[in-house]
Amino acid sequence: MSDSILVWNFLTREFTNDHPVIYLHCCGNVRSSANAMDKALALTEPIFCPPLKLIFVKTIIKAFLDMKKKQYLSAEITIKSIY
Repeated sequence: MSDSILVWNFLTREFTNDHPVIYLHCCGNVRSSANAMDKALALTEPIFCPPLKLIFVKTIIKAFLDMKKKQYLSAEITIKSIY
């Protein structure tokens, strides 16, 4: 199993569609996307960054969040509000 698949599987299980990070990235304002990225990185970095490079983990998180936003915009998933 490659490193990217390992990180992607972690993100899939940790950030479900009802997680606030997904809500912020898909339904938030301009700064909310950066805030969602920071929150996801804060949770993922302590687990993966000693063996993996930080930029590698950031790239995978960005791709994951963009995939979730694309799924939301095409109505493949529904996102629960955090309020």
